[in-house]
Amino acid sequence: MYWPDGPDHPPTEHVGDMKNTALLGDNHGMFHQVGPVGPFDKGTVLVTPSAQLLPTDDNTWVVTDHDEKIYEAPLNAYRVSVLWKANVYTNTEEQNHKQANPLSIDDVITIFNADLEEQGHGLRLSKENIEDESMITAMAKVYPEPKPVHALPSVFETIRK
Repeated sequence: MYWPDGPDHPPTEHVGDMKNTALLGDNHGMFHQVGPVGPFDKGTVLVTPSAQLLPTDDNTWVVTDHDEKIYEAPLNAYRVSVLWKANVYTNTEEQNHKQANPLSIDDVITIFNADLEEQGHGLRLSKENIEDESMITAMAKVYPEPKPVHALPSVFETIRK
């Protein structure tokens, strides 16, 4: 599912026969979500970020997580979602400028603190508190993450519980 018209409008779905199809979108600027892909008879199988998808000698692929086999199937039984990221610039001058002037953590803290002050919040970020659970919770209240219309539960909602 993806929300080309923004999170307040219904999503568009890419379903059905998806062989040799692709979607191209700016994942930083457009809400998107990959729905369940199976196997559906066991519910959602969760893996850690350390999970691996590797080929075997008999033309199958296996998902392992911390050396435990989680799932195995022939290659044609897998639906693969590839996320490819690239920095895209209007021209060489823009590329050179942005690469020569990257945001530092100090820049990010300064930008957030200026916005917090402008909004009248007493909350302030620092290098010392930026990873504190209480700061993360407080910042989430000031800058709530939008939840798109008809979105499935996010993996991040599962992790944060």
